[in-house]
Amino acid sequence: MKLIKFLSLMLLSIIMIILFVSCVSENSDDNDKNPYKGKSYTVTFEANGGNAVEPKTIKENQALSESIIPTKDGYKFDGWFLNAELTTEASFPITITNDVTLYAKWLRVSDMISCKNVHLKCWNGYDDTATYYVTPAGFDLDRLNELGYTMKIIVTYQVYYEKDYDVPLGIGYAGAPEYNASLINSKNYGDVDEDMPTSTSASYRSLEWVLNISDLKNEQLRLIFNTDNIQNIVYFKNITVSYTCY
Repeated sequence: MKLIKFLSLMLLSIIMIILFVSCVSENSDDNDKNPYKGKSYTVTFEANGGNAVEPKTIKENQALSESIIPTKDGYKFDGWFLNAELTTEASFPITITNDVTLYAKWLRVSDMISCKNVHLKCWNGYDDTATYYVTPAGFDLDRLNELGYTMKIIVTYQVYYEKDYDVPLGIGYAGAPEYNASLINSKNYGDVDEDMPTSTSASYRSLEWVLNISDLKNEQLRLIFNTDNIQNIVYFKNITVSYTCY
């Protein structure tokens, strides 16, 4: 009788051990299938005109370790910020404790503008001049200077002439007029093409100026065309100014 009781207790113990091990195993499987049983948060990326960046889901108190680098034509990515005003920069790795939006900051590194077409003819013995103010706009010159950038400015235009039939007695059509084109700063320093020839057919010309960003700060750039020819009318068309930082 005692033997039967002993065997019964042993069997009951074995059954209980099997049930316990099975329960622990199931719980272990659940944990393996669901490692993020705690809270998780969403990190949203506002690219501000750059290519779209997919949101990320991060477990509570885990860190977002790497900065995703988006792209935007004509701009350099200058970091993620914690506010839309772009005054508080995000420093990676970031520990995530709530849903958060990161905002991209961009530096403009290229641009192009167009200038109004013009025609020049000298009157009363003085040069006739067209002036365009072409100081680069929309560039964070302080930040670009800090990063060591240089700016290349290229002006392209078409130039040609036609005879001025209003000249008295129809005289003075001996030759094609010449003109000067200059891209200079407020101290009259820059690039000047002097006594450039023209023809009756439109031809493309260009000016190029490469300078340090620090030389641009607090400077006013002027694009100037002028002629002192009284015999003909000189036309400048399709004038563009391109800015490239590198």
